Amino acid sequence: MSGGKGGALREQITNFEFDSAPGPGPARANFAVSALPTSRSPGGRGGRRDPLLPREQRDELLRRAARGEDDVSLSLAFGIAAHQVAKLRYNNAVKIRKLRQIEAGPAAPVEEGDEPPPIECAFAVLAERVERLRGGFFRLDGRPAGLKHIMAVANEVRLERGEPAIPYPGIVTPPPSERE
Repeated sequence: MSGGKGGALREQITNFEFDSAPGPGPARANFAVSALPTSRSPGGRGGRRDPLLPREQRDELLRRAARGEDDVSLSLAFGIAAHQVAKLRYNNAVKIRKLRQIEAGPAAPVEEGDEPPPIECAFAVLAERVERLRGGFFRLDGRPAGLKHIMAVANEVRLERGEPAIPYPGIVTPPPSERE
């Protein structure tokens, strides 16, 4: 056999015995498949490899990615390819999002005169009538409803109370002279 990387594999494949079991059918090759070399690391699930970076370095890379550093500078700093940095970003997107929220800190308290976002205003007005569902969906009075409809109903309630309407894109509030 010739030397080199494939020589040992060729030798393992060619040195097998035929099963001479009596009965009809072709003879079957008898060799251990587990004896063949694999590129996967031992233990673990198929396809799992050793981690690209140690945990501490990976966490530092993700912290820097959360701060907005680009893939090329991260690849130069950590000695890996830019496409590997991009894959780490993709695979750890949830962790990066959480790191960004932690670094942003808690939301600033609302000062007097500042209005909360329009959707929060509508939810405060409609209180028990509206509920948030999973996946960004909502229910108003027990029925599925979109944000535009919820905002329109909240504005109706506010106008009946004599309060100003909540500004929201796509919802036109009639001027006070045309309401009654």
